[in-house]
Amino acid sequence: MVGVPGRSKACRTCRRRKKGCDLEQPSCGQCRKACIPCEGYSTCLTIYRYNYEQGPELSHSKAEADTQSSLLFIPRTRVSPTKAESPSSVTVMDHVTFSHAALEYGFEGMFWDSYLPNRRCSSLFDYNQRTLGGSISVVRDLLPTSVLLRTALGAMALRSAASTNNDPHSTKEQAMRLHASALQQMRKLVTTDNKNGLELLSATRVFSFYEALYGSDWADKGEHYRNWSVHNFGDLALMVSKPPNYYRTGVAHRLFVDGRVNLALHALTTRKGSILGQPPWLNDPWEYHPKTSKDLLVDIILEIPSLYEGIDELEIKERFDSNSRQALQQAAYTTIDRLLQWGNRCACQVVSSQPYWQHPPPFTTEELTGVHLMTFYWATLIIAHDAYQKISNGEPHDLDIDADECSRNIIHCIPLFLHPSTGIFRQHLMPFPAVTAIRHLDSVQPSLLRPEREYIASISGAPELAGMRKFMSSLQPHLFTGVKDTGMEPER
Repeated sequence: MVGVPGRSKACRTCRRRKKGCDLEQPSCGQCRKACIPCEGYSTCLTIYRYNYEQGPELSHSKAEADTQSSLLFIPRTRVSPTKAESPSSVTVMDHVTFSHAALEYGFEGMFWDSYLPNRRCSSLFDYNQRTLGGSISVVRDLLPTSVLLRTALGAMALRSAASTNNDPHSTKEQAMRLHASALQQMRKLVTTDNKNGLELLSATRVFSFYEALYGSDWADKGEHYRNWSVHNFGDLALMVSKPPNYYRTGVAHRLFVDGRVNLALHALTTRKGSILGQPPWLNDPWEYHPKTSKDLLVDIILEIPSLYEGIDELEIKERFDSNSRQALQQAAYTTIDRLLQWGNRCACQVVSSQPYWQHPPPFTTEELTGVHLMTFYWATLIIAHDAYQKISNGEPHDLDIDADECSRNIIHCIPLFLHPSTGIFRQHLMPFPAVTAIRHLDSVQPSLLRPEREYIASISGAPELAGMRKFMSSLQPHLFTGVKDTGMEPER
């Protein structure tokens, strides 16, 4: 059956969404505003075919997906196979149409609205976008040509809509099945010889983000963290399968820079040094782009996992090795000194909540960028200081670090992360500094930082924190229940 195009000159996306199109080239303003791919002004016909014999296996750009999972994504008002036709007879072309159903019914548009800070789309190398990171926003540039990414992002869009859908349980199940379908496509693609590195790397980022937000749908706390770690190990393997100079320009550079942050934080949880801390990976990808303040800070963060790896090695040695300890202590001191120098050069004023934890007024993306950068810095100071204390056995030092003040500053910024204008993007920004600050609360006397303890207790049930709280608890068991003297009930 062949669909006949109408007389409208609007782009195909606006025609399907029944929106007014401004006819801008190469992509219209409506699509850019909604942060969705513009499918252009082609008048080619959309063809729906059934009872079609599948030919040889297609290339990765048209990879066959789990059809039954995709069928669950079809709105019931759409054309569907007749009774005589089995689901297995639906072709890859039909699967592409089914994956676009999320766009047609607004799911992806709703996702971008709920994901992006202030619902604002930025260019690939906008300063705020580069500093905030978040590889999911980079995926937009690759969506039109990738069935895998459309399927993965469609699952994300469905799952994020489950809380507002009239039938959330059904929507959640559809999202899980579509997510499983995308994972199956990914497994097929990684076994082929003709690998599209950027497509696979982008898909891994979507899977990792989905796992962080919604992994608790099917996993307990321990398994939630392990599943997220598996995606990070896969991300690292895909990343280092290309040489460092592969990531010098374009989308590849942004995917590398954004992914490096997540992998550095994952290295902290494993307490193992990362290959990304080696000179070629610290220099070559920036041949054509100057490093931002965030890039320079991540360079320093990549030194800290090796410090903890050294601490663990010292603890398992049978004999006390004073030379090794002294060398490790000097390395930690140097790392902290570099952090303090970064603070002198790059620190900025931030918008933060007052002691009464008032709901902050709307704020700009630029202000959110500053909050992200500084909370990242304070959290890194706390961790580096903790490593130094462990190495030196608590000996006095002349380092100008107040870990209590760093923790206080981070917690006073949490209301901004939870503000509606931050969106689901908060999952990229909040877990690392929040986990670090709350863990520090648990390590000091209960009489200290009492207002901050009370605030953490008060937000334990915040709806904005729901999925993120489960992920943070998987990173640090008993994270919220461990804050002393707050009267907080154990998390169920």
